[in-house]
Order: sequence, then C-alpha cells, then structure tokens
Amino acid sequence: MPRDTARSTNELDGGGDYTLSVSLDSSATIGEVLEAIAGVGDGGVDVRTLRPDDARTVAVNVDDLTPIQRETLVYAVHVGYYRMPREASLSTIADRFDVSKSAVSQRLRKAEASLADQVVAGLPDEARRERSVSRP
Repeated sequence: MPRDTARSTNELDGGGDYTLSVSLDSSATIGEVLEAIAGVGDGGVDVRTLRPDDARTVAVNVDDLTPIQRETLVYAVHVGYYRMPREASLSTIADRFDVSKSAVSQRLRKAEASLADQVVAGLPDEARRERSVSRP
C-alpha cells in the first residue's frame, strides 16, 4: 500500500490483543488494507468497525460494569425498558431477578452512570466543555 494512502496506530492491550486504527485516503482499497494489517500479532484479524473519517465513535468498556449490573442492563434492554413508550417496568425486571424495584433501579442507574461517564470522557475536549444553559 502506498505510504501516503494510510496512517495507522498499533497498541497492545493488557490481554495481549492489538488495537489497530487505520485511516485511509480514497485511493486505498480494502485488499490493500487487509494485506497491510494481516501481519499484526500472531492471530487473525477481527474487523469490528468500518466508518468514514467524519463519523465519531466513543469506546465504552463494559467490563467496568459489575456482572449483575451488566445482566440487569441487558435484560432491561431485552424486555423494552428503554423503548419509547416503555414496554417493561422496574417491577418486571425486579421479578426476573427476585429483588426489589429499588435494587433494580440502583443497578441500572450505576450502569448508566458508568457508561455515560465513559462516553463523555471519550468526547473531544471542545464537546466536553461545560456549557451554561439558560433556564426559563
């Protein structure tokens, strides 16, 4: 692949896996990209996301959630707790886990707070600046 068609960063995470980010200009082909990254690490390549340069993504680490927070959150999404209009209640979720509505609410709030903190931390600096909002 010509050097001026791609830029990449390559980082080894704590688990021995590589995270490789590649930026291409329009003259690079997918074949060239796959050829260039095929030699990274000892295993195969798992392509998770392809997006244009102007698209923004923020990574979140679900390992920051406790197993019960993650399980509760997944179930809440599955039964429609986050749909509009809401298709499930805290009682529905509480019955599934045999706990109080208060316990479910606390699990979901902590999971949501963790994910929201990660999303905001991943935003560009200019997007994270506190903006004053005038209230009526």
